[in-house]
Amino acid sequence: MPNCPISAFFLAISGYFLAKFSHARFVLNLSDLYPQVLTDLGMLSKQHFIYLFLEKIEKTIYQKAVFIICQTLEIQHWVQKTIPQKQTLLYRTGTNTNQFEAKKQDFSDQNAPLRIVYAGLLGMAQGVLDLCQNIDFQEIGAELHLYGEGYERNLIEKYLAENPQKGIFLQASLESAEMPKLLHQFDAALVVQKAYLYGTVPAKIYEAVSAGLPILLLGEGESKELLQSYELGFWAKPKDYKTLIDNILALKNLPENTKKEWAKHNHEVAVQHFDRKNQVEKLLHCLEKLQTQ
Repeated sequence: MPNCPISAFFLAISGYFLAKFSHARFVLNLSDLYPQVLTDLGMLSKQHFIYLFLEKIEKTIYQKAVFIICQTLEIQHWVQKTIPQKQTLLYRTGTNTNQFEAKKQDFSDQNAPLRIVYAGLLGMAQGVLDLCQNIDFQEIGAELHLYGEGYERNLIEKYLAENPQKGIFLQASLESAEMPKLLHQFDAALVVQKAYLYGTVPAKIYEAVSAGLPILLLGEGESKELLQSYELGFWAKPKDYKTLIDNILALKNLPENTKKEWAKHNHEVAVQHFDRKNQVEKLLHCLEKLQTQ
């Protein structure tokens, strides 16, 4: 399901009727959980009639699917709890890790600013504007470079025009094919969640880890679990800017050899666990098995 709740339901329902009309099996791909995400964002209560209506549609769609592709472990657990007998597959979108290699830049200049990249949505769920308003990156010897589109982009542009000395730079958006070259220009990747959205893992984590960048995460849930279980970077709760500042300073002050070892480690984790080719092969195997049933 895409990011817009209404279009998500129409797409899923349309997919079901198209499958039924063409006498095909209905396979559902879930990248977000609706209507749960609406409650996580504070847009609806679970007692609201709209939520209850959407929840019925959600369960019906799950029941109609012969197989459900789940892009996070939390989504898979949600589906298995809702429809226990349903066949599911954990399919992380991952990335083409062969397009990346571990960062090999020289970290020896401790006086240079730590270059941090945020490449992703600039929407309400991320809260990048609030982060910009609360952290002076120049003051702590860092730079934050923002790439992306979304509801907050114009607001961020206006704020930075009025506050140009904070070490934050809003850049032009780039195509996904340009990401490997872009990420190797930076020392760390920032991943931000304004609030905990159950079932979500920002996809940009996979690209950043493939490039060998340590992650600076403000988030909860599965993103935090991935970060800590694979030792991919530093964690802080959503909107905990004091801890984020401490994490930036800790990363900046790490010995050069430690930074290089971390870059190699993160790239190897991405190749082993987040490579898209391996994910696709798992999916194809499951779909082929489904054909024989």
